[in-house]
Order: sequence, then C-alpha cells, then structure tokens
Amino acid sequence: MFLSEEILTETEHTLGYERIRERYTYTDDDVADFLNRLRIAAILVDDLPPLTVVRDPNDDMVIATAQRAQTAYIVTRDRDLLTLQQYEDITIITPEAFIAIVREQEASRTEGNSET
Repeated sequence: MFLSEEILTETEHTLGYERIRERYTYTDDDVADFLNRLRIAAILVDDLPPLTVVRDPNDDMVIATAQRAQTAYIVTRDRDLLTLQQYEDITIITPEAFIAIVREQEASRTEGNSET
C-alpha cells in the first residue's frame, strides 16, 4: 500500500467531519492512532507530480501518489476516480474488483504449483 502525507492529511481532515463523527464513534486519539498505523503499514511517497485530471484536487492527489509510486492500481470507492477507470498505466477499481484479481492470481499460482 502506498500513501502520501497529503493523503494522510486529507484523511485526518475527513475524519473530523461532524456527519462522519455522528455515524461512527471514535475519538481524536483513535484518529491519531489510525493515522500512525497507516504510516507504519504503508510505503510513503513524496514529491508528488502536479496533476489536474479530475474536478476534485483531492482525487488528483490520489492519482499523483499512485503515479509517483508507480503502482498498477488505485483501489477506491470514489465515484469520480472510478469514472476514469484508467489513468496512464494505472487501473482504477473497486475493492471488490481488486479482491477478485488477487484471488484469480492466487488460484493461478496454486494451479501452477500443483502441476509440478
């Protein structure tokens, strides 16, 4: 998983929205802990390229992070990003579609190993 400080900052900002806080129960300490865990689990990229691809600059930041990380996929539920489907060599898909790809690759590897 690749992230950037820009994405983490936006995540922190989003988790501060009152409508989200009303729906889910968490504290400021929970948010800080979550962000710290993301920093540990992810590979952080920096020096994001300036991009203007979609109407939302926060979505451009996601694409820039993926481009900088040279990743094959952006896994998201964001409708604006999903509408793109592809940006350069980056495929933009839902979590369900990504899980299906991973399962298919795992099944192919398992088949390949059983033939030897």
